[in-house]
Amino acid sequence: MLSFYRYTIYIFIVLSFTMPEAFAQCGASYCGTNLVPNPDFEKTIDPPCSGNANDNQLWLDSSPLQGWFGTSCRTCQGNGITPDNFNSGCGGNGTFTCDQSKGSVGFYTYTGSGDAREYVQAKLIAPLKAGKKYCVEMDVRNQSSAKPCDGLGVYFSNKIYDLDKDNGGNSFFAFTPQVEQPKGVKIDACTKFSQSFCAKGDETSIMIGNFRNDANTTIESGGLFTIGYLIIDNVSVREVCETNPLQLLLTASPDSIICGGTSALTLTATGGNGTYTYHWINPAGTSGAGPVNVTPDSTTTYRVAVTTEGTCGSYTDTVAVTVVVDCGLRVTASGTPICENGNKNSTIHATVKGGKAPFTYLWNPGNLSGSTHVVTPTVTTTYTVIVSDSTGYKDTATAIVNVASKPVGSISGDTVICKGKSTTLTASGGSSYVWSTMETTPSITVSPDSSKSYTVIVSNLGCLDTVKTAILVEPSPVASATIISSGKSGTQLSASGGLTYNWIPQSGLSNPTVSDPLALPSESIQYCVYVTNTEGCVDSACVNVSVECNDLFVPTAFSPNNDGSNEMVCVLGNCMQTFLFTIYDRWGEKVFETNNLQVCWDGTYKGKPMNTAVFVYYLKATLANGQQLFKTGNISLIR
Repeated sequence: MLSFYRYTIYIFIVLSFTMPEAFAQCGASYCGTNLVPNPDFEKTIDPPCSGNANDNQLWLDSSPLQGWFGTSCRTCQGNGITPDNFNSGCGGNGTFTCDQSKGSVGFYTYTGSGDAREYVQAKLIAPLKAGKKYCVEMDVRNQSSAKPCDGLGVYFSNKIYDLDKDNGGNSFFAFTPQVEQPKGVKIDACTKFSQSFCAKGDETSIMIGNFRNDANTTIESGGLFTIGYLIIDNVSVREVCETNPLQLLLTASPDSIICGGTSALTLTATGGNGTYTYHWINPAGTSGAGPVNVTPDSTTTYRVAVTTEGTCGSYTDTVAVTVVVDCGLRVTASGTPICENGNKNSTIHATVKGGKAPFTYLWNPGNLSGSTHVVTPTVTTTYTVIVSDSTGYKDTATAIVNVASKPVGSISGDTVICKGKSTTLTASGGSSYVWSTMETTPSITVSPDSSKSYTVIVSNLGCLDTVKTAILVEPSPVASATIISSGKSGTQLSASGGLTYNWIPQSGLSNPTVSDPLALPSESIQYCVYVTNTEGCVDSACVNVSVECNDLFVPTAFSPNNDGSNEMVCVLGNCMQTFLFTIYDRWGEKVFETNNLQVCWDGTYKGKPMNTAVFVYYLKATLANGQQLFKTGNISLIR
């Protein structure tokens, strides 16, 4: 019964029994039992009846029906929103079912007032399975004094809902049901509701009612009240069988082999959409349907999972086959190595597979019995063991005990590097190597940021030596390059931070291997200096020199006395296309001439140094702008 505002609506029942008219049926066969508890609403809780003789209300916390509930708490604020249970066992004379059975449930689907609704809900017997199709069916009819409407849907979830706690006290649940009466198809006479859907998985509860609001509910109008009220019975939720189920057969040919034999695994798949994806669990990494050849050394079970597309998307099944392996008696033997200058003892051991216990062992040399022994050979020795089982079957195996000398390991490679550089270390002296970096190659390349030690374990037939080396990381120089001065005589460069210097490019420089060369380039240029410190580490810095065209300049004196200062006389200037520089002594004899700006006079004539004197120069030049220049003057040579 549903109470809203201050009014209560009572429905007066006019009995009319007809058999259900089926519509939208699932049309499928079922693969499981009905998952709905008490589907015919005939199992009641003792005492089953209260209030009306045959009308009991379903509360969330108090219900006359086993397994079924409403959404309203009996003692809570939202009470009054309760479906009704009609049960002929309560002394009444009507359950209003389509098949005249003794139990049914009724609920309001439309009141025309604020989307007021009633819902009936239950916990399923088992959760729904993901990717499986389910058919939802029930007998449903309109109450004779209510109006036919389309307000019927079924919503599956993982909880039982409380309208106060879960819906803010609102009786209308705006869920999207998985199955629903088609819009506009009104329910009047007895009808078989039958629709199917694909489950997402883990749905544990069912909720039945109208999940459309009043504006989206179609109801027949007219009369005193426009009210929708439905009566349901025989609710079922069953898994639908796949129309073309996936069928798998995994065969092994042969399925029984002797030790060392091979069996071919072949998978046959049918059903689904005919397209299959194979995932071999064992042997892993295998693809396709086979045949797959396997050679197990013991009885092994092989499994493969196959996926195909079905009614509700993809689904997977798994199949297995076992290959039985009969290896009889098999023996393997092993021995630990001995180091000449280390441990003198070796353990030899025989491992038995198959056969029938008890086993007897005979080792030679030594005529020893038992599966395990400690031996002390002085040279590499091969031990043979013969194992017999209780049936007299025998097998033989050998164990080699290597007697080796302890290796003498060494490490080669540069042990002093500049910061930011790398070095390659190479170990020798053994057959295998394990570095402290966990690398196992003879050579490793390292680039430590600071000084660091590296260790390698050198192995030879189980004998070990450990070698260590230290890498010294030298700091790199910090190069700097600046312009000290700039004028007609050129631009004075300066660099610092190292022991040796190398300027690049060399053109226009007085000396490219000093820290402070004089630059007289013919055009703007960038000079970079490479500075090397005492450890051989290198850094670089660069400086830009801008050239503006200016007058030519010739020094008036120079002193070529090998003191490293003012040793030559040069034409200083730039922006020249061509020039001719000529020097004469006081008797008019030409002692020097050049048309190369990079060639200077060193104070010699015909290979011999000239004495202190005053010389006359003549300079003729054509500038980059085409201007012609002519200069003359004196140059003093001072010794």
